[in-house]
Amino acid sequence: MSIRNNNIINAILNDKVKEMLVIPAIISSLDPLQVKLYPGDNAIPVKSITSLLGAIVGSNVLMIRWQSKFIIIGVIGDISTIEADKQNNIQVVTISSAEYFSNTTMTNTNLKFSFEASSSYIFELALGASGDSTAGIQLDWEVTSGSIPANQTRKYMGMAFGETSRNASTMRTGQSYLTTDVAYGIESNVNFIKEEGFLTTTTAGELTLRASKEVATGSDTAISSGSYLKVMKIA
Repeated sequence: MSIRNNNIINAILNDKVKEMLVIPAIISSLDPLQVKLYPGDNAIPVKSITSLLGAIVGSNVLMIRWQSKFIIIGVIGDISTIEADKQNNIQVVTISSAEYFSNTTMTNTNLKFSFEASSSYIFELALGASGDSTAGIQLDWEVTSGSIPANQTRKYMGMAFGETSRNASTMRTGQSYLTTDVAYGIESNVNFIKEEGFLTTTTAGELTLRASKEVATGSDTAISSGSYLKVMKIA
């Protein structure tokens, strides 16, 4: 720290101001150095007695008021970095073309995600499905590589198998193990199915959604394009 900055600090510490409040603010400009007390406020010029290395517009700072000046004494956070970190922890997998299933053999889909070792994730599946109402669709999840602790579960919601219209009042909801087949009703129009869960991992690998018909009859069952899997790493 420079001699000049030390002089400023000493002057502040030696001043007999009885009310010296610590004030939070947000950097709105680096050159010139300005902050806002609230996002909608006008910017005010400030000085700094601490290094602002790594600070950007949007960084949170602490200030004190000395005489007629506001002086930054520390950087306490960075809104932009926090949001960027959140984005970096999110995977979104979509399918651009429909996937078809002609029998009851569970088959890997392209809705899958890679996971790291000793980590925790929240995942959310939003899936459109259509086909013969007598065939239905069944879903489960398979660890196609790596390993996770046994008996992990997911929650689910979709039209009950046997219903013939997506406007039906009977729904299937509940919770099952990831590896348990869950059957849903479908029809010629696209039906919505949602599954979500919390996953902990042991070794790095991949979790894959599998699908098939519930009953081997009628036309092919389809997962529609635009279906997606959203995953957020939380630990």
